[in-house]
Amino acid sequence: MNKQEQKRKETALKLYNDLNGIMNNIYERWLDEKEYEDINEYAVLFQPKVEEVGGQFIGMTKKPFGFKYVLEDATYHVYVSGSTYGYKRIK
Repeated sequence: MNKQEQKRKETALKLYNDLNGIMNNIYERWLDEKEYEDINEYAVLFQPKVEEVGGQFIGMTKKPFGFKYVLEDATYHVYVSGSTYGYKRIK
């Protein structure tokens, strides 16, 4: 693994850790409001955080609740499903 790849992985992990509390809170709200609110309205909470670390926000996801973003040459999905909060590289 080269230094650039290591830095990207560390940045993705930091973003994941930084969003832990807010993701769970917003997921709970989404469960209560999903019949009335457009999921894309939640992007305003996460897009700035992604951009702060140099990423490009792609969009929100419903199942599982979360969002996708690009960081350098990798695409990630940050999500909450039931009691599981996670992230993974998807590309």
